[in-house]
Amino acid sequence: PELANKFNLTLQVEIEVISSPTTAELDPVARNLSMVENDPDVVVACVYDQGCAEWVASLRKSGWSPRAQVFTVCIGMDKFTDAVGTDAMYMMGVSPWDPSLDM
Repeated sequence: PELANKFNLTLQVEIEVISSPTTAELDPVARNLSMVENDPDVVVACVYDQGCAEWVASLRKSGWSPRAQVFTVCIGMDKFTDAVGTDAMYMMGVSPWDPSLDM
């Protein structure tokens, strides 16, 4: 919240889900965020690859997508891309990097 205030952003809500969420837990979150009175510009999802795939499935079910999403871990992982197919197009996120990697 302090960082949002510093940059004149509004933190609408913080939602914590179980460590390995499925659409059963994420569908209500997507429906809630998709409501006109909520509809955030940016959603930050701190979940692993399967949680990311479940979140994308919940977004599809709700027929809604935020203007931007920030994902941790899953972007670029083959398992995630295989799970969501073309929904992974144009997604960006953080990825671990180390100078020892041959890049």
